[in-house]
Amino acid sequence: MDKAAVFNERLRNKMLMRILISTAVLLIVIGIVILIFTRKLFIIELEKQAQYKVAQASSQINGWLMEKSSYLDMVARLITKAAEAGEVLDKEKFKAIFNESYGLSYVYMGFVDGSFITGSDWIPDANYDPRQRTWYLQALMAEKNTFTVPYKDAKTGKMIVTIAQPVIVNKRLIGVVATNLYINEIVSIIDTLKIGQGSYSHLVDDSGIYITHEDNELALKKDIRATEDGCRFSTFQANGGNTMGFEVDGYYKVFNRIPVSGWHIVFNLPLSEVNKPLNKLYTVFVGGFVIAVIALTITTNRTSKLITHPILTLVDGAKHITAGQYGFTINIPSKDEIGYLTASFNDMSKGLKDREFIKSTFGRFISDEIVKTLIETPEGLKLGGVKQRVTILMADIRGSTSLAERLPAELYVSIVNNFLGTMTDIIIKYGGTIDEFIGDAILAIFGAPVLKEDDATRAVACAIEMQNAMAAVNLWNRGQEYPEIEMGIGMNTGMVVVGNIGSSKRSKYGVVGKHVSLASRIESYTTGGEIIISEATKEGIGEILKVKKSLKVQPKGLVEPVILYYVTGLGGEYNLELKEEIETLVKLQKVVNIKFALLEGKHIDGAFYEGYIEEFSKKEAIVCVAIDDVNVLDNMKISVSDTNGTEIPGDVYAKVVEVDNIPKIKIRFTLIAPQVMSYFKEKEKKA
Repeated sequence: MDKAAVFNERLRNKMLMRILISTAVLLIVIGIVILIFTRKLFIIELEKQAQYKVAQASSQINGWLMEKSSYLDMVARLITKAAEAGEVLDKEKFKAIFNESYGLSYVYMGFVDGSFITGSDWIPDANYDPRQRTWYLQALMAEKNTFTVPYKDAKTGKMIVTIAQPVIVNKRLIGVVATNLYINEIVSIIDTLKIGQGSYSHLVDDSGIYITHEDNELALKKDIRATEDGCRFSTFQANGGNTMGFEVDGYYKVFNRIPVSGWHIVFNLPLSEVNKPLNKLYTVFVGGFVIAVIALTITTNRTSKLITHPILTLVDGAKHITAGQYGFTINIPSKDEIGYLTASFNDMSKGLKDREFIKSTFGRFISDEIVKTLIETPEGLKLGGVKQRVTILMADIRGSTSLAERLPAELYVSIVNNFLGTMTDIIIKYGGTIDEFIGDAILAIFGAPVLKEDDATRAVACAIEMQNAMAAVNLWNRGQEYPEIEMGIGMNTGMVVVGNIGSSKRSKYGVVGKHVSLASRIESYTTGGEIIISEATKEGIGEILKVKKSLKVQPKGLVEPVILYYVTGLGGEYNLELKEEIETLVKLQKVVNIKFALLEGKHIDGAFYEGYIEEFSKKEAIVCVAIDDVNVLDNMKISVSDTNGTEIPGDVYAKVVEVDNIPKIKIRFTLIAPQVMSYFKEKEKKA
């Protein structure tokens, strides 16, 4: 056993074995006893709460039924009073009395001679005999106000109960008055009778039939006596009381009788509900346990200060590390166990400093997975590189140079920062590495430092999402009253040199090689909203790639021409589609004269040519030109003149996209000054 292990064992025996462990065991035992006792108290309290809530619900239902019953009794008394006063009890008189029952919506009466009167316009069937109806017979048998068994209305499907009461005039029965009640309010009270999430309730009539049940199909059909609650229901009925509780099979069950109707509430409360309030007690206990251990640790440290002083020095050093002061070191006090531990601490601090350097260098630009790979590679910070096959993504704001010249610096920087921030998040999401920001352009690589089989596929998926995210970028621009911008993306795949490039004083992680240059050239061929990739990138993806057209070009510096592809989507697990705006060209009523020059790179080739614009949209135009030597992807600088031949101020740049019908060509604007755009909008209105 080495010196550090021996020291650690001695310290643990002195502080943990003698004080902390013994105290912790004692606290745990006390805590368990308290929790068991508290749980029992909670169960008793929940049972009381259940009985109270059931009694409260029963009182609500009983009060509601008694109120309706009293209204019907009032109707019966009005009929009796009118008859004893010698008033003629014809149909109109009965209807007048029925309509005075403010608390009842539908009242009717059956007479001993079989006749029937209702307060509504409903006319019963000619063979309808109220004397054969349950409500009539049940009221006669009870000789008082009574409730029928609930049933469902054939028309509405709602639950109904009928209240019926005999009408006696001069000690002679003249008929039975009744009313139908929708008992939705009662059903609602039963449904909302809950404690916690797992409890539920039923309403059962005196014969044991469920009036309400969580399975609606069993309501008015299933008998409680056919269930496991049957014996307890019979016991409750035999007892004759209003409330009785049972604890059985993990449930506390409450049975309650509703006096006025003879119905019963059956409430089921899972005893597991007691665990929910106990969770807070568990938290308090654990928190108290932790606090007690911390207090004991502090006390122990104070009493053994002379022994643990070097340890406290290490703790102080750890605080510096926690505060982010990586590289902080402690003087080694001796060559004993403490000295060994201090030297190990200093080595750890130095290692954290190296890792923090990698995080600060790469963490803002690459994914967490790549940062982790660099940290775990001991030679990750060394200068040098290796050849590796990667996919290079170049993205740039179209017309950015003129836009930067035209706008105030702080406004333009705000636009670029919002653009770069949005794109950075998407690149990191797809596992890309941002090599650098070149002004408002982005150079990102997929395949370094971590090489994966799907690098090209992820790169294209990333590019599609970047283009689709431009809608959100421009939404933000419009909200700030900034101009909208467009982006072009070019991509290429090939072998490059990748690694830490620079000097010992200043270096960066990056890539160099001809395939990086080709990616930049491909990006220069794009217009706003386009994604153009090389054939090598296309081959690295396969059949899930969707393209709309291809184009053969001869970039400068290459011996052989290359074939480029315009991406429209990506299938497979990504299932992405490039959102493209459909441009509708408007034929101008009168052509707009222009002069244009073809650009060589960023420079004019020396000659200006005349032409005119026939059709126009916000992003494209059809132009008639006076020369034949115009090719697809040529860049143009255009000056626009009004009808008087006066040049309209403001830059216009465009790229040739179609030359199939020379002298007519199709161009796509990469930049158009606000003054020129306003002039064309006026022309559109007149078209």
